[in-house]
Amino acid sequence: MSAKITIGLHTSTQKALHIRDSGNGLACGCTCFGCKEPLIANQGKKKDWHFSHHSDSDCSGGLETALHKLAKEIIVESESMVFPKYEKLNYRNSTSEKPLKSFRPDVSAELEDGVQIYFEIFHRHKNTERKNTFYKTSKLKSVEIDMSGCPLNSRDSIKNFVLNVPKNKSIIYWEDELNTISKTSYKIDFKLISVLVLGLIALVSVIVNFTKSKKNKFIN
Repeated sequence: MSAKITIGLHTSTQKALHIRDSGNGLACGCTCFGCKEPLIANQGKKKDWHFSHHSDSDCSGGLETALHKLAKEIIVESESMVFPKYEKLNYRNSTSEKPLKSFRPDVSAELEDGVQIYFEIFHRHKNTERKNTFYKTSKLKSVEIDMSGCPLNSRDSIKNFVLNVPKNKSIIYWEDELNTISKTSYKIDFKLISVLVLGLIALVSVIVNFTKSKKNKFIN
């Protein structure tokens, strides 16, 4: 038995609409992501709320397409996300499906330092190796988001999964390993220099005080 349909395409706004946020019956104004046929919202008291096809259909509802679209909308509407290794980062000026050379990243955005970042979203089918290679060779900050374990009970739960769960994300490219090592080395060297300078100042102070003490004893 296929999973119940919980996300439809709202025809007037062309946005992904969760069953919890829709009108009831045909008033939901939604079509199926899988077959494009009209949906009915079933919002009864006994069964879990779900969409069903207005006509007989064996279509499963196009969950992968629905989640893909909804995740893009959530990222574009938001301004921050939790990343693996880099914790929570802010972004701005996000756009979906903006052309980039011969590719179309799912979402393009800009970090606070002005550097571009690209998001790729998948449910079952990962990014092509060709696209990943493009991000790496072009040295473009990029992240892949796996929607396969996403809860479907509400739009808020999906939003939380997209933005605040780091384990469903993997870095395609962020920065060269060499640059990372260099930056780390620089930080270590800077700390070492600071310690040495402080130690030298302390040593000079001891020598000066010792010299003054010896001189005073000699005069007396």
